[in-house]
Amino acid sequence: MPQLTPERQAEQLIQKFIEPTQDWDEFEGKWEDSEDKAKECAIIAVDEILIIMKEEYLSGAEKIEYWQKVREKISKLYQ
Repeated sequence: MPQLTPERQAEQLIQKFIEPTQDWDEFEGKWEDSEDKAKECAIIAVDEILIIMKEEYLSGAEKIEYWQKVREKISKLYQ
């Protein structure tokens, strides 16, 4: 699979956070997209990835396993 350009990757990350960050507009009676919130979430996600990627004591496989465990824990929080 070809690597995405940084611009395209950024766009995709923001798009993935659009729906989960939507707000209900009482006046309009519909869901409103929140690009600012989606952008903030994408930046937080990338910052966390960068922190772990800089940890030299973890191998590539360990970094993948670490993020898989983080994802699993996120899924279980606030249930």
